[in-house]
Amino acid sequence: MNMNQMNISKTSQNSWISNLIKPTIYLVLLIPLSLFYSCSDDDGVPEPPPEPPYTSPASVRIGDDITNVPSAGVITAQYTDAPSGSDISKIVDGDINTKFVTSHNKFYILWEGDEEIAINYYTLTSANDAPEKDPQSWTLYGSIDGKAWTRIDQQRDQVFSKRQEEKKYQCENTTAYRHYKLEIQSNNGGSDTQIAELVLKKVAIAIKYWNINMPAAGVLTPEFADFPQGTELGYMIDNNADTKFIIPHSNFYIMWSGSEQAIANHYSLVSAADSPEKDPKSWTLYGSNDNEEWVAIDIQKNQVFSARKEKKEFLLNNKKEYLYYKLEVTENGGSNTTQIAEWNLHGYTDVSRILERSEGSTFSSITPMGKHFENRPETTDEVRTWLRTASNEPTITDGDGRFQWVEHPVTLYPFGRPLPADIHQRGIGDCCAVASFASMAFVHPDFIQSIIKDNGDKTYTISMYDPMGKPIEVSVTSKFLSNENGDHFTSCGKNVVLNWGTVLEKALMKYRHVYWKNYNLGGIPQQEVNPLFTGKGDLVYCWGPGKLTNEEMTKVVRTGLAQGYFVTGGFNKAQNIGNQGTVTGHCYSGMYSSDPYALFAMRNPWGGDGEKDGVLNIPNDNRIPPTIDIMLMHPGSASEKSNGVFEGYIPPRW
Repeated sequence: MNMNQMNISKTSQNSWISNLIKPTIYLVLLIPLSLFYSCSDDDGVPEPPPEPPYTSPASVRIGDDITNVPSAGVITAQYTDAPSGSDISKIVDGDINTKFVTSHNKFYILWEGDEEIAINYYTLTSANDAPEKDPQSWTLYGSIDGKAWTRIDQQRDQVFSKRQEEKKYQCENTTAYRHYKLEIQSNNGGSDTQIAELVLKKVAIAIKYWNINMPAAGVLTPEFADFPQGTELGYMIDNNADTKFIIPHSNFYIMWSGSEQAIANHYSLVSAADSPEKDPKSWTLYGSNDNEEWVAIDIQKNQVFSARKEKKEFLLNNKKEYLYYKLEVTENGGSNTTQIAEWNLHGYTDVSRILERSEGSTFSSITPMGKHFENRPETTDEVRTWLRTASNEPTITDGDGRFQWVEHPVTLYPFGRPLPADIHQRGIGDCCAVASFASMAFVHPDFIQSIIKDNGDKTYTISMYDPMGKPIEVSVTSKFLSNENGDHFTSCGKNVVLNWGTVLEKALMKYRHVYWKNYNLGGIPQQEVNPLFTGKGDLVYCWGPGKLTNEEMTKVVRTGLAQGYFVTGGFNKAQNIGNQGTVTGHCYSGMYSSDPYALFAMRNPWGGDGEKDGVLNIPNDNRIPPTIDIMLMHPGSASEKSNGVFEGYIPPRW
C-alpha cells in the first residue's frame, strides 16, 4: 500500500470515528441539559415541585390576641424540624387538639415578649397520643437581655396520666423578664417530643408593703389562671372599683401568702360595675400558718349586693396571727363566671420591735392620764360644779380687750357625722389640739358623738376625765372666742361653720382654765389633748425624723390606725409634695391614703377649700419620709366604740 492510499484510508477512518463520536457527544450534552426541566403532563402544564417534608420556621410572631402568653411577642423553637401543621405556633394557639412536634428529646423553646413581665405561673398540656413523646424533665429560665439566664423553675420525672392533660406550675418569680426559655432535658422515651399547649402567665401578684388592700407585703394567687386578659388579679387590689378581676368559675379560691404573719380583723368585698349574676354569693375566709391546715375564720351564705360597686364589710373576731389567708368562693349569683371589683383584707402585723425603739414615754405611776397630768389641782365638788355649769366662762387674760366671748350658731355635724373636714385651724395656735381632733374623727367618729350631748338650749356637755383619770363633765355655751368686731377665730369647718370641733376646743379651754390656770391653747401638745377625752395618756410612742425606714414608718402608721390609735406627726423640712407644701413646726393628722401608691397620708389642720382638704399623700421616696416625725397615742375609752380604721380618707364634697 502506497503512502497516498494509507493517507486516504486514515482519512476515511478518522471520518468514520468522527461520525461516530459527534452524535455521542451531542447525546451526552443533551442528557445533563434535560435534568434542569420537569416532566410535563400531556397538556403541557408543568407540575409543581413536591412539598418538602418540613416547613416550620424557627420563629413565629404572636399577636396580643393570643391568651397563652401575657403579651405580643415572638416564640422560637430551637430546631426547624417540625412537620407541616405542627410548627411552634401550635403550642400557644389555645387548642389542645393541635400540637408542636420536634424530632428531638432535648431542645428549648424561647419566648420573647414585647414587654417585661414577671411570669410566675405556667402550664404544659400533653398531646392527643403517644405518651412516650411527652416531656418528662425541664427547666424554665428568665432573662432580661436574652444572654444571662436565671432559673425560675425546674421539674424532674413528670408524668402525664392521660392525653391532653394540663399540668400547672406556680413559681416564686417577682422579676420582670422579657425573655423566657423552656429547656426540655428529656421526654418519656420517644425519639420525638410533642406538646399540645404551653401557657405563660403572670398569675400571682407580688404585693408591696404600702398596698392598702392587704395587711402586709406578700403574694396573692388565684386557684385558676384562665382569667381574660385585662382582668387579672391585680385589678382586685388596686383600690379602684371601676376595674375588676374576672374568672370563668363559680367555685374557686384566692390566697394571700404574707411576708410575715398578720392578724386580720376586718375584710370587705366590692361588687363590679355590671352583671349582678356574677357577684360572689357564698364564701369562706380561712387562715393557715403552713398552707396545709386551714381554720375557717368567717363563713357567709347567700349574700346579695344590692347595688353596683357596693362594698360589703365584715368584722372578724380573730385574734390569731396567720401567714396565709384564703378566700374561697363557693357560689355566685348564677353565672359560670365570677367578678370582684375589690377585696380588702385588713389587720395588723407585729411591730413590737419597732415600738421598742420609741424615743418618748409619758408613763406615770400616779395617773393613767400620763406624766403631763401629774401634780394638777384636785377635782373637788366645787370644781365639778363649776365645770358642769355652762355659763361659767374661762377668764380672758389678754388685757387689751381685743378678745371677747360672742355667741355664734353651731351645727354639730355638718356632714351627718364627725369628719376630719370639720377641722380648720384659724386664729388660735393650737395645731396639735385640732390635729388630734381630726385624728379622732378619722379613727373614732362614733366616739365623738358619744361624748358630746346637745342640751337643746345652745349649750353642750362633754364627757371628759380629770387629771387623775376620773370621769367629769364639762359644759359650754355657744359663745366662742371672737375679736372686737364679733368675728370668731376658733376652729371651724367648711364654709366657716362652727361644729363639734369648735365645741371640743371650747371645752379644752375651760378644762385648762381650771387645771392649768390658763385657757390659752397655744403650743399645747397632743399628750395633753387626747387623754382629756379618752382617759388614757400614759401609753405614747414617738419617733423623730429619720429614725424609721419607709417600711417601718408605714407599718407603724397602719398598724396603729388598725388598732384604733390616734396618729399625728410633723415635718422638719419644708418641701413640696405635688402642688402642696409641707409646713415645719406644725402638727398633722396621720391617715390611710386613698392613693394606692402612697405610704400613708398626713392632713394639715388648716384644711383647705380644695378637694384635697389639706391631705398630703406621702410618697415612697428618700426625700419626704426622712423628714417626718410620728406619734401614736392609745385610744383609751374610744376603743370601746370602734376597733380602728382601715380605709383611706376621702374628703367630702361641699
